Amino acid sequence: MKKILILIAFLLLQASLAQYDLILVRNDLPQDWAIAQSYAHKEGIPILTTSPEKLDSQIKAQLIGYKKSGFNKILIIGGEKAISRDVQQELNDLGFITHRIYEGDRYGTSARVAIELFPNAKTVVMVNGASLEDLLLAQRIALRTKSPILLVKKDSLPVSVANAVKTLGIKKIYLVSD
Repeated sequence: MKKILILIAFLLLQASLAQYDLILVRNDLPQDWAIAQSYAHKEGIPILTTSPEKLDSQIKAQLIGYKKSGFNKILIIGGEKAISRDVQQELNDLGFITHRIYEGDRYGTSARVAIELFPNAKTVVMVNGASLEDLLLAQRIALRTKSPILLVKKDSLPVSVANAVKTLGIKKIYLVSD
């Protein structure tokens, strides 16, 4: 019995150390989910998906259950086109504290996620943000290496991504490309 109580206390402590309790991303495009997945896996927190314009009823029911279980902080990945201001307000009305990470596009958002959620990263996974096939492999590598995913364009490196690599002092880059 004592071992079980110690295990429960350890798990609760681990959960309380995470900066966020839940992550919310849009359900119609996989890029935001992909860049959130490595952080969610590292911290052991769930990712929920919803329509960009409206909080889905099933997700709302899950959120109410999470709230009753003590979950308070939700991280929203993406700008107001990804998850609308109305959805964020509904989350606030449910009693959640929300924080949004985004930039002007998916490339900047991936860079901002890397900087804010992986401040000590020395490894990143870069992938063409328009290639869904490559994104699947990038997710796998990111999970194994506990690294953030940076989305790049097929023929160029967005300035926001280059700045993130420099800011973080990245030493190793896994490049996933077709």
